[in-house]
Amino acid sequence: LDRSHLIHRNALLFIIVLLIAGGALSLLIWRSGKSSELERLRMKVFSHAREGILITGPDTRIIEVNPRLCQMSGYSREELLGQDHILLNSGTHPHGFFKAMYRTLATGKTWRDEVCNRAKDGQLYWVDTTIVPLMNSQGKPERYLSIRSDITMRKQVELDLVQQQLNLEKRVQQKTRAAVQSEHHLRLVIDTSLDSIVGMDAKGLVTEWSRQAETTFGWRFDEVKGQ
Repeated sequence: LDRSHLIHRNALLFIIVLLIAGGALSLLIWRSGKSSELERLRMKVFSHAREGILITGPDTRIIEVNPRLCQMSGYSREELLGQDHILLNSGTHPHGFFKAMYRTLATGKTWRDEVCNRAKDGQLYWVDTTIVPLMNSQGKPERYLSIRSDITMRKQVELDLVQQQLNLEKRVQQKTRAAVQSEHHLRLVIDTSLDSIVGMDAKGLVTEWSRQAETTFGWRFDEVKGQ
């Protein structure tokens, strides 16, 4: 993500945490008797964010999503609410990947990484994911707030570049093996020929000297090479 996206993302994250966690802003609005304004602001942020927003409980069951998250996953809000978050798991990441994530969140720290999810239609999609644990008075996570930016196109470009590099390396290896085999074949022809074979470069210096040439002229290849 570029700098402008990061600034937008961080600002959105800050606002949502305030609205959901019941921080100072929520308390101020509640005391002013404008709790309905808080709800309208909450819904506006959720509805118009260009990132996917997902909130789960401590049991990882989904308790809220926004329209963008539904668009990315292909599931409706009704299909997602109450479901275990594992519903979106693509199986791409090793088990230790998520174990490390929950270890970080359990300490109250924000976690961020690139995650591959599976949409309702079975298609895989990648999201740059930031998860913030919302802690209770005992210092335990009571909710997890996740903000996700779709980076599927970028990841596809990266994967294509990696595949192109692998294909290039494969072609180079194939050409190298072919050249080595050709060299071995040429050496075999020269060494087994009954004719005296002498090879020279553009400057007239000896580069090849068959065994029959050694017999015919009386010099070994190492004696005439480069002469």
